[in-house]
Amino acid sequence: MCILKSLGNEFFSLYQTLQANPDVHFSLTPSQQLQFNQFFEKMQTLYVNIQEEEIISSVRRLGLIAYRIMMIFSALRIMEDGSIEQNLYCTDTDFQNTLDMITILVKHSSYVYSQIAQETYKPKPKHKKEQF
Repeated sequence: MCILKSLGNEFFSLYQTLQANPDVHFSLTPSQQLQFNQFFEKMQTLYVNIQEEEIISSVRRLGLIAYRIMMIFSALRIMEDGSIEQNLYCTDTDFQNTLDMITILVKHSSYVYSQIAQETYKPKPKHKKEQF
């Protein structure tokens, strides 16, 4: 429990530091923006061909999640180097790590989607013995 309390205090300290400073604006570099768009365009095309068009919403949702993960990684970097700049850019390492994570998450989403699509409607049992 002491470890969790210690981590909590560290994050609370980061929170207080961020609150005391002007707003931080997070951005991707122009090359990261291009790579981000190409990555998700490729993912969307690939999984639409494998699944049906309903998977598009999952891929796009993962794009939003990826951007949020990149923001979190970048904010956590403030704890390492201690510098808070008003314009915060994602490092290439954090960017690539996030895309690697999302690649796996897209595969899992596709699997779950295929499992749900295979389920057929089963009528509710009529008798108590059938329900049991």
